Amino acid sequence: MFNNCGPKIKTLALVLFIVSLAGSLIAGIALMDVDEAAGICIMVFGTLFSYISSLLMATFGEIAENTATIANAQHQMQAPVAPAAPAAAPQQPAAPVCPNCGKPYTAGSKFCMGCGTPL
Repeated sequence: MFNNCGPKIKTLALVLFIVSLAGSLIAGIALMDVDEAAGICIMVFGTLFSYISSLLMATFGEIAENTATIANAQHQMQAPVAPAAPAAAPQQPAAPVCPNCGKPYTAGSKFCMGCGTPL
C-alpha cells in the first residue's frame, strides 16, 4: 500500500501548486475590481505560499522516495569494520652462535670473538 509513495507525493505537490496558483491568481484578479491593493497582495502572497508549500511537499516526497537509500547508507556507516591483521615482520635468519659461549658471530669467521674458540 505504501510502496512507491515518494513519486506520488511529488506529483500531488505539483498538482496542488498548479491548482493553488490558479486559485490565487483568479482570486486576485476578482478582488482587483473591489480593492486593487488587496488583489495584488492575494496574487503575490498566494503565489508565494503555493510555491513554498509545494516545495516542502515535494521535498518530503523526495525524502520518502530515498528513504531506503538513506537507511542503507547509514547502516553501512555504522557497521563495524574488522581491523586488518597486522603485517608480519619478515623474519631474518638467525645469526649463528658460538657453541662454547653462545655469542653470535658473522658467517665466515674462523674464531669466536667472545671466547676465541675455533669455529
